[in-house]
Amino acid sequence: MVSRTPDWRIDAGTGSAGGEPGTAVRLRDGVATVRRARGQVLLVSENGTPPLRVSGIGEELLPLLAEGTTLEALTEYLRARYPAARDIEPKLPAFLTKLRSVGLLSEGASQRHRGARGDAHIPLPNPDPLARQLALLLRHLPADAARVALVLALAATLAGIVGVFLETPRPHPFDLVLAFSPAGLAILLLMVLPFHEFGHAVACRMAGAPVVGAGVTLYRYVVPKLYVNNTAVYRVAGRGPRVWIALAGPLVNVLVAGAAAWVAVATGDGWVEEAARYVVAGCLVTLVLGISPLAASDGSHALEALLDDDLARGAALFRGRSHLSIQPVIYAYRLVCALYLLAFCVGSGALVAGSLSRF
Repeated sequence: MVSRTPDWRIDAGTGSAGGEPGTAVRLRDGVATVRRARGQVLLVSENGTPPLRVSGIGEELLPLLAEGTTLEALTEYLRARYPAARDIEPKLPAFLTKLRSVGLLSEGASQRHRGARGDAHIPLPNPDPLARQLALLLRHLPADAARVALVLALAATLAGIVGVFLETPRPHPFDLVLAFSPAGLAILLLMVLPFHEFGHAVACRMAGAPVVGAGVTLYRYVVPKLYVNNTAVYRVAGRGPRVWIALAGPLVNVLVAGAAAWVAVATGDGWVEEAARYVVAGCLVTLVLGISPLAASDGSHALEALLDDDLARGAALFRGRSHLSIQPVIYAYRLVCALYLLAFCVGSGALVAGSLSRF
């Protein structure tokens, strides 16, 4: 049962206001969570500080704190999670102050979250109302009919992509540079990327979680990245819906690649075929990179949801956080990473070998 009002009591005492606005905060390396038999959650550190007990709401914030966040981002998450709460502002700084006072929290050590210094943000209209309406329509479809439609769409996609690869020359990642198509690039940037993010938004609404917002992040004020703010996904309890939320974007890439492949096969020569083949190459490249479990990506989020551990990637790949997850989860995550690297190396080798004939 989820309470309507946050309650993150930690040991004794309340602490004082914590953190300047905009200051990045994260859990220190070596901080571990321990769950007792009766369900109590303790935070312990390798530096020998006394264990600190946190309640369920505090435990919810640990994935965000492990990745690095700010007081403002945590406040936004809790307001979306508990809209009826009226005491977030006094309790959240006290919670952070208590963590800091016992040496479990560091400041300014992470810039990986949205809103960190070094990134610029351009807000866009929230797609939540449209995603909500589409999700309502999709819910009215019979489940069996929806599954059949998805299977048929994926089969048609696979057939189209195979058809393109049977032609000469075959699509290649180098085509993104060597066979540059302005129309294809425009389709990727103005259609594929927005639909990718909108797929996440619809999946969130299908799972009952609202989309908080959307925008463009300029990493280091240069590299743009479109995103939807789906932090409310933490309220989704089931593994399956959370996996689908993460995979909805890559699924859009696959379906668009299939549609573009059929356009390329049907049109023959000309700028339309060149643009379609460019879109196929772009969708497949972004798909392979986007499902990587090594980076904070759709693939890593899907795997963490499947393992039911939002800290699995950090625990598996960073030694200082290895105690944040149980060993079977860490080993499973590392195994998937190894398999991904193996497949990536084999595929890259085949592409390099095949590209020698192009030069």
